[in-house]
Amino acid sequence: MCSACHNPGATLGCFFKGCPNKYHYRCALESDCVLVEDNFSMKCRKHKNKTLKAPPGSRWDDR
Repeated sequence: MCSACHNPGATLGCFFKGCPNKYHYRCALESDCVLVEDNFSMKCRKHKNKTLKAPPGSRWDDR
């Protein structure tokens, strides 16, 4: 079920774990979601300005 138009067939889910938002491609564009072409992911309106933070000690330069 699409979070924008509420019709079935939505295939784009928000990149943030646990976020229930899903969209059709056109609905994502019209809903001000962010489509990230580098890794073919999508962030919904709620999460579009948030960044994922890696857990401490997970960076290679920390070793």
